[in-house]
Amino acid sequence: MTRIHRAPVPQLWTTVTLSERNVTLSERNVTVGERDVTLGERNVTLSERDVTLGERDVTLGAGWHAAGMEFQDVVDRRRMTRSYTTDPVDPAVVDRALRNAVRAPSAGFSQGWGFLVLDTPDDVRRYWEATADTEHPDAWLEGMMRAPVVVIPCSSKATYLDRYAEPDKGWTDRDEARWPQPFWDLDTAMASLLILQTVVDEGLGALFFGIPPEADAAVREAFGIRADHDPVGAITIGHPAPGGATGSAKRRPRRAMDDVVHRGRW
Repeated sequence: MTRIHRAPVPQLWTTVTLSERNVTLSERNVTVGERDVTLGERNVTLSERDVTLGERDVTLGAGWHAAGMEFQDVVDRRRMTRSYTTDPVDPAVVDRALRNAVRAPSAGFSQGWGFLVLDTPDDVRRYWEATADTEHPDAWLEGMMRAPVVVIPCSSKATYLDRYAEPDKGWTDRDEARWPQPFWDLDTAMASLLILQTVVDEGLGALFFGIPPEADAAVREAFGIRADHDPVGAITIGHPAPGGATGSAKRRPRRAMDDVVHRGRW
């Protein structure tokens, strides 16, 4: 069962930039074009929900939260974190990550995903006991077990087969052979990436990793995961700490763009 903690949206950090002709809304910038707008004595109001510029009103919906990092910075700074402090994670951060996760694309808008949130010491402990040898932890496990939050993204193949059997799709035979790839897993993976990016945007760390196949039954039993939902992995969230296991990115170079991008022909 998915547990999502709702919390008040923290104070909105918004920058107002004057440039050419557009009014652009993003999570961190409001750009106003060639209008007579001055900051200071004119009506410029920043609050948790509204940005009012002179006589022109721009409203950010209740679900919007603005952090202080540009999108390219989030992409460039994303790393897999394998060691955490025991400092707690603000529930509002987890809530924002989940709100962003469900904005991921999904085939037929099936939204065949679910997110099991483990955010109490007891739940996190039970997860590691179900999946690892907690009595003899190695460097990787020691660093990981300190993360105060574990999210388990799950995909539902049945949801997609049901959706595409509806009249506007017409695949009433529910034949999996029609699917070139398992979109239920792909879409849940894209949702997971949005969780990782949101965590980076909040200045925290996260790691996506697999659940050992031999531990699948134990995790399902421990947390009541429905039979029609399959874990695609797990995500730890927390405050990064020094040490921990070294990731492969420290030992292997990033492949050059010319090696992986092919234009017009492979």
